[in-house]
Amino acid sequence: MPLLVRAGPSYDQLETVRVNDDRHPMLINSPHFTGRLVVRIRDFTGEAPEGEARIENTDYFKGRRRKFSIQMEGRFKQVVTAEELYYGVDFDQLLPIPSIFEIGMSAARFIDPAVYYETHAKKPYIMSPLLCGINTFSIRDAPEAPLEPPSPPLPLGEYTLGGAKDMKEDTRLQLQPESNGESMPYKKRRKYFLDKTAREKFLFTPDRVYGMDFYSPHMDFNTFRIKLGVSVNVKKYLGDIPVRYVCRTLNDERVFFVVQFELVDDRRRSVQ
Repeated sequence: MPLLVRAGPSYDQLETVRVNDDRHPMLINSPHFTGRLVVRIRDFTGEAPEGEARIENTDYFKGRRRKFSIQMEGRFKQVVTAEELYYGVDFDQLLPIPSIFEIGMSAARFIDPAVYYETHAKKPYIMSPLLCGINTFSIRDAPEAPLEPPSPPLPLGEYTLGGAKDMKEDTRLQLQPESNGESMPYKKRRKYFLDKTAREKFLFTPDRVYGMDFYSPHMDFNTFRIKLGVSVNVKKYLGDIPVRYVCRTLNDERVFFVVQFELVDDRRRSVQ
């Protein structure tokens, strides 16, 4: 079954993503957030938007073990603290949890000690504070003053990424630089925000453009096989339930963007 990737500003407003078209990001806009999204998948074999050709790869993957990337540049339309802002996967129904789940989560906590999960809730999730979970984080000044929400898309400035030119860690506008003037390294940044007090003090403000890249060498979305301590085909347990990454407040009152991955048969493709 081919992979279908859809994204949008909320759970019920999703459009098909042209995967690996990293020079032409998808615009996402809502009363809470304006952003530019790129989804990359190594050796992509899935669906493209109607009338578009599939792009199998991008130079982003050359010389790297990464199997996928979710990249976002955007502006928040209201002030949000880093303690409020979470990123991860959630589901609309209870999941059949295999016995090896805890082994995989132990490996996940080794990579991201802030990750936690609730698998028995009506809406199960596996999430982290955004600034602990993402691999690359950047901050720059926005090109214009923000408008009052709800509003049309906020200006983000020139888009300069794509192919081998990827996002770089640069947090100097809001985090103390290193003694040599360089940005705080990403591992140090992720460790720094394990502290709840640090997250409460950090503000995402409408006058800044925030860049995020989340990637992994462990999950192959073409096959839904994950290798994290053990090798598992998650499709076996999820059935028709998609894997849905979401950036939201932990209480789910505000959703900023959603990226959904699902393997679909011909019958389901015809109604997308």
